Amino acid sequence: MKSAILIVLVLVLLPAVSVAELIITEVYYDHPGLDSDAEWVEILNTGPDPVDLAGYQLCNAGTSYTWSVNVLSGTVGACATFVVGGPYTDADNFSPVYDLVLNFTPDFQNSGSASDAVALFAPGVDPATGCPLSAVIYGGPNSNDLHDASCSVGSPMVDDAPHGQAIERVEHPLETWVVNETPAPHGAGFTC
Repeated sequence: MKSAILIVLVLVLLPAVSVAELIITEVYYDHPGLDSDAEWVEILNTGPDPVDLAGYQLCNAGTSYTWSVNVLSGTVGACATFVVGGPYTDADNFSPVYDLVLNFTPDFQNSGSASDAVALFAPGVDPATGCPLSAVIYGGPNSNDLHDASCSVGSPMVDDAPHGQAIERVEHPLETWVVNETPAPHGAGFTC
């Protein structure tokens, strides 16, 4: 009995550990004309502490998340957004200010008869076999069995965005996504 009381006291007296949750909040992937140099992704840190992105991987998928694997760097502030992509920036791609300039190679998939996806993986997680921290599956049926953040084969979360538009998460923690006619890099409307 004394050991049970001691364990409860230790657990009560330990400081709460804050856990950052990084989520993808917006993806601009189908630029009018060539996509190269103009694509971008917005990531939101919903936690109370900054997160060092060293080793995190931002991947896009056609048949698998290994279509394009991009290792991130930099720090995303507490309750802040981080935009990665480019390097192109002007009114045509909604003038993103990049926290990390990274030309996705190969370019993101623009969807079609099968779903495509963008996912964020934690350091050390293999995009070929691991579970993403955050993912958005978009477009046609998920015939390539792409996994969502629950590590399950997910259904498409949003339709394919037309040229010059983006897909955007509009509710958290639910996976509610919409096509956004007027993308807004660094414009995530979530409270932390």
